[in-house]
Amino acid sequence: MATNQLNHVVESAKQLSREELEIASQRILDMLDDMRWDALFKDPRSPKLLEKLAKEALEEGTEEGGFDIAQ
Repeated sequence: MATNQLNHVVESAKQLSREELEIASQRILDMLDDMRWDALFKDPRSPKLLEKLAKEALEEGTEEGGFDIAQ
């Protein structure tokens, strides 16, 4: 089924102008990127990893002009 849908998408895309195809391609890439982020956040290891990264960032601070929230 997915193959049929993908074939339909490709055939439909052939009807688009170059500009429309660029826009559609970017939207698809954005959607795929969102799907990867969603999968990462669903991973049961994510909360611990994010907590560790946040702790490390706070411990290190930032350089002048950065986003140091501990001012």
